[in-house]
Amino acid sequence: MKLLSILSFIVLCCFICIGFSVMSSSPTIQEKFCIDSQDLKLINNTTRKQMNDIFKHCAIKCILTESSKCLVTCLQGYGFTLKCSSCIAYDINCSKKNCIVPCTLEPLSISCKNCVDKFCTPTFLKCSGVKLP
Repeated sequence: MKLLSILSFIVLCCFICIGFSVMSSSPTIQEKFCIDSQDLKLINNTTRKQMNDIFKHCAIKCILTESSKCLVTCLQGYGFTLKCSSCIAYDINCSKKNCIVPCTLEPLSISCKNCVDKFCTPTFLKCSGVKLP
């Protein structure tokens, strides 16, 4: 139980920095999977805090599975399409894989943001076609 608490804390710290910036491997990139009306309505009508809460919930729910499928299913439960959910799941896992150290040590730091921007944001933007709030 203590390990789960520690892992949850690490993921939460990472998400504070990432905000909206997290599939073990890169999705097949065919641009703009989040620009259909269903995803855009959800993105445009959700605050940054609400979106961050959604991502944190799914990341914590799926922390022990290490499965993109779990993340995608969780995100779909909030109304994202399958393809858009896959882009977001990639971003969540990419951030967790590449930026856990800077984002855990100082979640609001420029080093955390720079890490996410360097390793994850370009692929996410290409995949999704949108910047999240």
